[in-house]
Amino acid sequence: MLFVLITKVQKRLRMAVRLLVILLVLALLVPQIMSWNERYAQMPKEEEPSGEPMRVLHPDEGKIEEEVE
Repeated sequence: MLFVLITKVQKRLRMAVRLLVILLVLALLVPQIMSWNERYAQMPKEEEPSGEPMRVLHPDEGKIEEEVE
């Protein structure tokens, strides 16, 4: 009878230790996951392709033309 009682206590101790280890691992991983989510949220998303070819502007083309007198 004493042997059965000891094995039950050992099983409960093992289960408690496993739960503590799982909680510890989760506590260590959750902050990393949160920081990854914040990092990816700050990254600019790629624009959807419009299907039109890309147009390269000439350096002078972007400037406002000066009025000719």
